[in-house]
Amino acid sequence: LDGGELDDLKDLATRLRTVVNPAPAPAQADAPARPLTIEVHDEADKVVVLVKEPSLQAGRLRIHVDGDMLELDAVDGDVSFHGEAHLPCVVDDRQRSMRGSLGLIELSWPKPEDARPKPKLRKRKA
Repeated sequence: LDGGELDDLKDLATRLRTVVNPAPAPAQADAPARPLTIEVHDEADKVVVLVKEPSLQAGRLRIHVDGDMLELDAVDGDVSFHGEAHLPCVVDDRQRSMRGSLGLIELSWPKPEDARPKPKLRKRKA
């Protein structure tokens, strides 16, 4: 690939990212963001986050993970939402799974091996 073709590919990749993960539309400038209800569940092999908002759809949620910090933003019509949560461990956002329906969105990440509980060793009775 020459420089021009590489630039064209980079431009195409940028446009595809905005189609796959579009930024939320700006809400009214004078309206403060409503807080999202976020529940964090620390399970043995994964971290599960439940986002509860009756009018919110999964496709409208912008998710940003930085280490063990989660930041969520969304826009639904003229209402914007925002939420932050501290995760129990550092997660790799590339391994995130998401499912949901109107009003309840579940995000989950596998825990890294070093963050999982160690099995308890049982002593044998003599």
